[in-house]
Amino acid sequence: MLIRPFKPDFSQACCDVINASISATQGLTDAARFQAISKNVPSDLCADLQAGYTLVAELYGQIVALGSLTDDGTIRRVYISPDVHGQTVGQSLMQKLEEAAHIRGHQEIHVDAASSSVAFYENLGYAIVGQVTDDAAFETMKMCKSLAEQAGV
Repeated sequence: MLIRPFKPDFSQACCDVINASISATQGLTDAARFQAISKNVPSDLCADLQAGYTLVAELYGQIVALGSLTDDGTIRRVYISPDVHGQTVGQSLMQKLEEAAHIRGHQEIHVDAASSSVAFYENLGYAIVGQVTDDAAFETMKMCKSLAEQAGV
């Protein structure tokens, strides 16, 4: 697996990963799923991903995951292709994003996790600190992790 910085040429492949992930997400209404996918346009996504430190994960030359770190220490836009769930791709991507946050001086990091992803983040050491509902009516859990406690990050 290769994890590397996002490039504008990756926008369509990232849209494809996001759409596949949203399509496979349990607990979404059809309306919420449609709204989320219809807003996912390569040109808009490219600008959004370039606004942060974004990494992509590739397997066999195909982008299978992405995630972005904002200047305030929030990890967002984490999407893993359903085809690679359970293969440690998400763990590896999150480790690289956490390392980047640590290098940038963040003592803790935050993520808004879909209910279907809470267990994934809890296994990585994140704790629930609140609940959020965004404009697409997705209910997510605000989660936080201290980087100060990690010796290897």
